[in-house]
Amino acid sequence: MLVPIRAESCGGVIFKLSAATISSLKEQGLLFLASARQGRGYPAGDRLSHYYHYAEWQETPVPTGWLGDGILAMELHCMDIGHSTRRAIGEAVQAPGSYFTTKDEGQLLILPDLGWAVYVYHG
Repeated sequence: MLVPIRAESCGGVIFKLSAATISSLKEQGLLFLASARQGRGYPAGDRLSHYYHYAEWQETPVPTGWLGDGILAMELHCMDIGHSTRRAIGEAVQAPGSYFTTKDEGQLLILPDLGWAVYVYHG
């Protein structure tokens, strides 16, 4: 059996979005997320702020290659979630209507139709 080589650490977490956040995302789209690019607790000037700074938000679908054998697929596989949850996330990020951003060693996905924010990482 072949076992894929994994990064030193990987995984993720799923957060439930509030009804108000889902509504705002559906009404405002990328505009709602535009200023949300710096990790909480690491403001500009903090020595680690660059590591917790995210790229500009984009609407899905995610780039070709993230799924299948790609980085997002690996990160989702590292999470302790079932196949149906991984499949739901994979389907959501391949269709319009969700959002994503990246930082060094991580991706943040906002999936309004599922009501989730998903943070995945690899290190």
